[in-house]
This record gives sequence, C-alpha cells and structure tokens, in this order.
Amino acid sequence: CDLILFCVKRYATEQAVKDMTPMIGPDTLILNVQNGVDAAERLQDLVPTENRDNVLWGLTYIVSHMEGPGAVNQKDGPRRIVFGEHAGGLSERGQKVHGALDVEGIDSVFSDYVHRNLWNKFMFINGLAGMTAVTHRTLSALKSTPEAWAMLNRVIDEVEAIGRASGIDLDGEREDVMAYLDRLGPDTRSSMAVDTLAGNRLEVDSLHGTVGRIGRELGIETPACDFIYAVLKAQDPGE
Repeated sequence: CDLILFCVKRYATEQAVKDMTPMIGPDTLILNVQNGVDAAERLQDLVPTENRDNVLWGLTYIVSHMEGPGAVNQKDGPRRIVFGEHAGGLSERGQKVHGALDVEGIDSVFSDYVHRNLWNKFMFINGLAGMTAVTHRTLSALKSTPEAWAMLNRVIDEVEAIGRASGIDLDGEREDVMAYLDRLGPDTRSSMAVDTLAGNRLEVDSLHGTVGRIGRELGIETPACDFIYAVLKAQDPGE
C-alpha cells in the first residue's frame, strides 16, 4: 500500500496493527487519526521498526458513531482531516498525501505544527465526549444547564493547562474550541455517549485517563477529568 489510514478505536490498536502488517511495505505511509495526543506515538511503537518514521500524526473532526459493522452515522458537522509531521514543517510526502485527501466532501489540512491541532482536538473531545457520556444528554442540554456547562469548561481548562505545561503553544486554541462547540447542532452527542448507552467499550483511558496521567506527571490537578474517568471507567465493559 502507498497509504494506510489508521482510524480504529484506541482499544483496537494492537490487533489492527497485526492485521495490517502484511500490507506495509518499505515506503508505505501510515496516517494515524485516532483520538488522543499520544496515539501516533503508540502506533510507532507497534509497527515494524523500519516503518516508524513513516507514521504521520493526524486527527479528524467529525461527529459520527457506528450503527453496526460497516455502518457509520454522520448527520451533520465537519468532515475534516488534519495531519502533519511529528517534527513539524511541510514535507514533500505530506503534500502528496494532502493532494490525495483533498477531494469534494473532505476538508484536508496539512499542518506545519500538528501538535497544536492535536491538543485543540484533545480539549474539545474530552469536554464534549466526557460530558455527553456522563450525563447521557445532548450538547443543547449541557448548554442549558449552567452547572453542566461550567464543568465542561473546567474539563477544557484542565486539558489546556497540561498542554501548555507540556510545552505546546495553545494561544487562541481554547477560543477556537468554544467557537466550534457553538457551531455544532443542538442534538449533538459524542460517539462515546452512544457507546456508553449501548454498553460498548470506551476510549476513556486514552482521553480522560491520559489527562489525569499527564497531570500527575506534571504536578497539575485535574479533578473534573478524574471524576469523568472514574464514572466512565466503571461503565466500560473492557475486553
């Protein structure tokens, strides 16, 4: 393969790597768009050693959920793929990938500082996914409940704090996240919320669990994310 889009849920990473290894050639690029700021790094640890440098770091902006095998429900919202090189800058290979992805219906962005984009998404998804999953309510219900909306904001604040402490330039990113939330439809709920109600496995370790872990490493308290993690972890059926 010339390019592999790695889009599986984080808990399926190891098995997916085993399944795709026969498709990986010496020049195969692997674009990781999983949730989480450390997803591509984890993928690099699992692919063959000679392919580690062929992993591109990326993310998607899409509001969707699985309704069954091969059936994805995506009613509204963006269809955007953002990706870049771990070291930053605009490479020739990245330009080629951008050209292949930039088609009608998909907004492809080749970023020269993808880590900022990853933390922007990390703020957004921890806030929206966590609160819609814990409350079992839609975005409009959260906005109309001051206490719930305040907690969503605290989640975003905690993620921003550990991102900045990790050395990421996040100037203006929080405002961008809030503007994005304002553009989403009132009935929006996260795929994690859908999975919670369906009794499916959850990505909570890769989201709120990771926030708490990084916070502890940096000496930064993350009580809102820790609470969401505890509640959702108790509902995660595991393997």
